[in-house]
Amino acid sequence: MLESSKKLGYTEGIVSIIVNTLLFGIKIWVGLAASSVAMTADAWHTLSDTLTSLVVILGFWISSRPKDEEHPFGHGRAEVIASVVIATLLAVVGVSFFKNSVHELIVRQNANFTTLSLVVFAVSAVIKEGLARFSLWAGKKTKSQSLIADGWHHRSDCRQVCVVD
Repeated sequence: MLESSKKLGYTEGIVSIIVNTLLFGIKIWVGLAASSVAMTADAWHTLSDTLTSLVVILGFWISSRPKDEEHPFGHGRAEVIASVVIATLLAVVGVSFFKNSVHELIVRQNANFTTLSLVVFAVSAVIKEGLARFSLWAGKKTKSQSLIADGWHHRSDCRQVCVVD
């Protein structure tokens, strides 16, 4: 793996971890202040998004290791495994969207919100779309499936904020 590709992979992972952690802090604060179950749940979901970024970093780290006796062709498949892990988490998010949508249709639940929570959700959606675009760009530039998968995961979070909340 080229050094510049590895650096870009690490950069995407680190930026994603920092941004998601900051978003978590803001969402948990607003969710608790507004007694919003949706905002608080979304805060914890945002914090869990750091897991996929850790998977990206781990995949880049392992795949950049030199070949050895046990791995005569190198460790490049670790990045592919990382993309499968992220894709699996993305599928779980998709199933969750479907379940939540069906449930909300059945119970006809009204949404309760504050102006501040709307602002936080809107800002979060814009930030998550920005992360998605950065991850997708980095993935195409480095030909990294794990970065592309992480980009789609960020985009699904943006859509969740826009649609569910």
